[in-house]
Amino acid sequence: MTFQYHPEAAKELMSSIQYYEEKANGLGAKFLDEVEEAIAQALAHPESGSLLTKSDRRILLVRFPFEIIYDVSETKVPERLKFCTLSPALFQPLFISLFG
Repeated sequence: MTFQYHPEAAKELMSSIQYYEEKANGLGAKFLDEVEEAIAQALAHPESGSLLTKSDRRILLVRFPFEIIYDVSETKVPERLKFCTLSPALFQPLFISLFG
């Protein structure tokens, strides 16, 4: 299974990485690592996120005030999982899509 960031999401993700890197050297890389770990968790175990709606689930990042919201309605096709947003608290959502 592979994934692809929405073009605007890639810009927002890079902006967030840059923001954390400016706060402390290496913090941006730690943020990206945690985002990638959460995506890997959702890919490996789509039902592991907290249920928000009938088809949407959420994974909260541990060290950063972000959440990843993804759609599990298409999990009947196991190679595909659609990520809807990566949202920092009180900021614009970061849109991510995954394609198998």
